[in-house]
Amino acid sequence: MLSATLLVALLAAFSAGFASGLTGFGFALISVPLFLLVYDPSRVVALIGVLAVFINIEVVRDSYRDVDWRSVLALLPVALLGLFVGVKVLIAVDADYIRLGAGVVVASALLL
Repeated sequence: MLSATLLVALLAAFSAGFASGLTGFGFALISVPLFLLVYDPSRVVALIGVLAVFINIEVVRDSYRDVDWRSVLALLPVALLGLFVGVKVLIAVDADYIRLGAGVVVASALLL
């Protein structure tokens, strides 16, 4: 029998994968709030990182010919800097505040 934790995680992964396959984005937007219901933020970051690699392999495989590689190379250093800062925040901030922040962002997006 499936535990409630695993059931929520499976629902999150399916919903996020469906949205990503349909739109090309949104995997983390959908899965992170649901994963945060059942896992601590550091585990969610690890899960999202690994799952996003596999999900995005298919997106890249399907559309790499359409990519503007100059833009990718220009944006990559700034994205990596943001990643570094985000990891530092994850380490320094209490998990409950991260959950609250994610909830506020999702609720705000829903209202918009």
